[in-house]
Amino acid sequence: MGATRATGKGKRKRKSGPISKNDAHRPTNFLGTMQAIPHGPGIANLGNSCFMAAALQCLFHTAPLLRAVRNYHCPCKSCWICTFKNYIDKAINPASKPKPFYPYDFYEKLKDFSFPPRTQQDSHDFMTQFLGKLGKVTTTEGKYVVANEFGGTLINQITCLVCGLISGDPEKMLHIALPLVNSHSIEESFNIFTQTEYLDSKSLCEFCQEQRYKTKSYIIGRTPNILVLQLLRYQYEKQTNGMVKLTHPVEYSSTIDISKFTRQANVKCEYEMYAMIVHEGSHLNSGHYIAYVRCSKEKWFCFNDSEVSAISEQEVLSKQPYVIFYAKESVALFSELMKPEPEVIDLDSKSEDQALLADLKKLKPKQKSKIIDLDRIIGSERKDQDLIKPKPEPEVIDLDSKSEDQALLADLKKLKPRQKSKIIDLDRIIGSERKDQDLIKPKPEIIDVDTVDSERKDQVEVIELD
Repeated sequence: MGATRATGKGKRKRKSGPISKNDAHRPTNFLGTMQAIPHGPGIANLGNSCFMAAALQCLFHTAPLLRAVRNYHCPCKSCWICTFKNYIDKAINPASKPKPFYPYDFYEKLKDFSFPPRTQQDSHDFMTQFLGKLGKVTTTEGKYVVANEFGGTLINQITCLVCGLISGDPEKMLHIALPLVNSHSIEESFNIFTQTEYLDSKSLCEFCQEQRYKTKSYIIGRTPNILVLQLLRYQYEKQTNGMVKLTHPVEYSSTIDISKFTRQANVKCEYEMYAMIVHEGSHLNSGHYIAYVRCSKEKWFCFNDSEVSAISEQEVLSKQPYVIFYAKESVALFSELMKPEPEVIDLDSKSEDQALLADLKKLKPKQKSKIIDLDRIIGSERKDQDLIKPKPEPEVIDLDSKSEDQALLADLKKLKPRQKSKIIDLDRIIGSERKDQDLIKPKPEIIDVDTVDSERKDQVEVIELD
């Protein structure tokens, strides 16, 4: 029922950076040992089932929902949650590609939604009921994922025209429905939805304690992490006594700022589009549904039943959507969920590093120009953990002493390499200085023995020449 307004223009780039382990929206350790996939598989049409396939594609590529369902344990093995979880396990398995997925289990369960078999249904209606079936799925933090990601509140504000008292209780919402009658853009639709309406009859004002005329208007209370906008393209027509489709084009953007329609209008509330459902056709009970999904920062894909193809964002924005999925910047894209888990180094294990540091400190200082940078040996991560407190003065190594060098080399070789980027080039530590010293050694002086006086003969080494 509600709507918000799009004021964002142009294209806002998503910030890049490391994934925080404390950010529930940007998870790691999802694939385990499996190889990452760029997108999910196509979904075969079992007979007028494109409405279901399009909705499933958009929800499958919603990273927080995908992660929560896969990690959720349900003992029944046959409910909608288990059916979706089984689909996820098959869809992310690279061995199943490029074969399409056949949603027989989903198709058999459509009777739970009172959908007649093999008939075209409303894709948004299916999506709403399906999210209701996933309502008890919790995240690893113990939050209900549907309510936490898709849920927000909509407030129907009632204002007294005499004292200005504003009343109204927040109502839960999972999507916002925008009217398209007399509207040619998302922004106009939001303005229509949130416009002030004067009530015809008086009602009791709690402050005035008298019957007063009032106004009402909608405003968004709590904003969802994932904003789902349904564009109301179907309208009842008296002449035909049925629903007709509004086919006029509607202007929209890849980004949206709904701050104007929230309680905190001075605080930016920006979203970026990541999925869209398009209905092709002129009637509600016929036509075809197609899903468009942004799987990474620069890559969009078209999911037309079992066929999956790459598509540019410019082409996507030329389509006329029925349902648009927007996400806050904190919400991960599908590709971020597919990233393999980064190598974890146990920073609490200090024995090897401390042993190496102790051996280095035993060396006698002679030349400051031959310092080994301890930060390169220990690793930049050690700085963050403050393992070296305070930072020791640079240690000088006696590279003229071969025995100490060989001992150091032996200790260095005992270390197990964890990252190739942190391997110390032993030739640079020991070898290069040896070469430099050999190059600058003075050549022996050649003296005519017959010309040397008797006092210096004892100090001269005589070499017989042929």
